[in-house]
Amino acid sequence: MSVERYSCSVVSIVGWGRRIKRKDDPIVERALNIMHVTAQIFVPGDYWMETIPLLQRLPSWLYALPTVLRKGRQGMMTYWYALSKEGAENRDRDSFSKALFEDKAGGLLPLEIGSLTSNLIGGGIDTTTSTMLSFILACIAFPDTLKKAQDELDKVVGRNRLPDWQDENNLPYCRAMIKEVLRWRSVAILGGLPHAPVKDDVYAGFLIPEGTSIMVPSFTAVLKFTGKYLGNSPASSRISASRSVQSRTLSR
Repeated sequence: MSVERYSCSVVSIVGWGRRIKRKDDPIVERALNIMHVTAQIFVPGDYWMETIPLLQRLPSWLYALPTVLRKGRQGMMTYWYALSKEGAENRDRDSFSKALFEDKAGGLLPLEIGSLTSNLIGGGIDTTTSTMLSFILACIAFPDTLKKAQDELDKVVGRNRLPDWQDENNLPYCRAMIKEVLRWRSVAILGGLPHAPVKDDVYAGFLIPEGTSIMVPSFTAVLKFTGKYLGNSPASSRISASRSVQSRTLSR
């Protein structure tokens, strides 16, 4: 839970200029609830209306889910707009919310501002939390990599301060280890969520009719590719920052 609080706090500072100090903060509770609901919605075939879009037009007394989702979204956007307005009025700290409100030419509606700032939740909380937990797991599973990373930090940064961006170029092993964790346990299967063309399309001679559900779960296969960079299959299941350091392609 401390990792989740940290992730929420980073997003909250960027979005609304508000640091989160408690695990039971309302923003943490709402953000985690959003991610839980979103993860459930993204399960392919979990809702009939995904397969039969016509169900969205049925009256709520006959099929209530679409109405419940729409009202829930409106309520959440109202909450995030109020939080964004509060953040914009904070004179002591800059934030994404303040920038949106100061951009008079944008002409955004309240619900649009709420939607924009709430996108930080989906992009920065579950992803950051999952990656940090995967990093902790990697350090436990492969302690030799942890020792090398710690040695590099001690040599470059020392133990009297935190690393900053100026240290990044001098920490090639730590950079490589972060990339290895992202490869080893990717947060999401990018490209694996169902997509559908808005009109008939032809690819490599194959006709893809409008509205056809398409899944391309190739991202994990690419990350676990056992060719030039990863060697044999067992190697792809291990963390090897040294391999990434040696490979110019992966270290960029």
